[in-house]
This record gives sequence, structure tokens and C-alpha cells, in this order.
Amino acid sequence: ALVLLLVLLLIAKYAGMVPLCVLASVLMVVAWNMMELHRFRWLLGGPKSDAAVLLTTFGLTVLVDLTVAVQAGMVLAAVMFIKRMADVTNIGDLREDAESGAEGDQLPVVRKPPAGVEVYTIRGSFFFGAAYKLREAIDAVGKPPRVLIVDLKSVLAIDATGMHALDEMRRRCRRDSTVLFLVGVHSQPLMALAKSGMLDRFGDHNLFDSVDAALDRAERLLESAEEHRRHLPEAMHDTGH
Repeated sequence: ALVLLLVLLLIAKYAGMVPLCVLASVLMVVAWNMMELHRFRWLLGGPKSDAAVLLTTFGLTVLVDLTVAVQAGMVLAAVMFIKRMADVTNIGDLREDAESGAEGDQLPVVRKPPAGVEVYTIRGSFFFGAAYKLREAIDAVGKPPRVLIVDLKSVLAIDATGMHALDEMRRRCRRDSTVLFLVGVHSQPLMALAKSGMLDRFGDHNLFDSVDAALDRAERLLESAEEHRRHLPEAMHDTGH
């Protein structure tokens, strides 16, 4: 840049005498060196989505304009990234995944929950591209459980749409008289929930460090509810109802 500044200030009139054909040849050599043909071929042999972004950006550069090509390439690359992140985010029954060996030896050993308790796990970034999967998973449960445990140990990041999906699930559990427990909430999701005021809605007493601790609490709740149900007819009989 400094050299170009000196050329413009000191010898601009002489630089203007350079024939355009000479400047064109210089630009052709520079363009060829920037092209990196070997890398171009290597990218074409990669995933089809990456090759599509490359060819689209290249075509727009030649046929339209470099600025348009860069903007389109950025948008396409962002869309591809969102899709890949959504594909690696999955939500399912932790027991079924463990029995089927969905993640091999990395799956934790979880004891069988009692009747009326469902355990679900979310793996991956929980953002707007994957929030719908939570609704689909809960809809697949059928009869509302008495206690729903959601394991978030594998969720390192959450956005506003993911938090909205969790809050929607909380409201649905409240409507169905289902107790909701959250397990293993990491720092970023925890701070996001706290700043939005949602952490108070879930309640600190419904947050646990492990699935086993949540299952212990769920079993105590079920035992307490069952004991209350057994004693209710006796109390009604004693009062004459």
C-alpha cells in the first residue's frame, strides 16, 4: 500500500504511460496464482454441498460480480452449516439409545426408570435449526408421563429458539400435570436461562447434576403420590364423605 501511495504521489504520470496490455498480462498472472487450481480440484472432490457452494460462487464471480458472489457464497455456506448442525443434534429416549448402542461405549449406563417416568436426552447444539426435534420427541411419547427428565449434559450451546422450545415443553408439562426435571445444564445454557428469567420458572429444585439423582427424586415423588392416593379414601371415610 505504501509503494502504491508513493507511485501515485511521485510517478503517477509515468505509470499512466504503461500500456493496458501490459497491465492485463500482470493481472492474468496474479489471477492465475490466486486461483489455486489444485485446491479447486480438491474441493470439487469433497462433499457435494461444498462443491455446490464453490461452483455457485465461482459462476457468480465470472457471470455477475465479485461482490454478489461473495454475498451468495456466505449465505449458502451459512445455510449448509445450519443444516449440518441440525443433523448432528438429536433427541431421543436415553434408555432406547443405550440398548441399541447408538453411541457405542460413550453412552452412560442408566438404570431403568419406574413406570410413569420418561428420560430424554438432547445431544448437540440446541438452536433454531433443531428446536422442532424436541416437540416431535415429546409428541411421540403419547400418554403424558408423571415425571419427565430431560438430560442436557451434551448441550453446550442454546439460543432463543431453543429456550422457547424448553419453555413450551415446561408449559405443556404443567398443563398435563407432569413434573419436569432438567439434568446437567452447562454454563452457557444456564446463563442464558437465567438472563431470560426462565430459570426461576423451572425452579432450582428441578435441576440435577445426574440422571440418577433425578430418578431418585422422581421415585420419591411417585412413592409420596401413591401413599397419598392410598390414604385419601380413608380420610374421606373418616370425615363422612
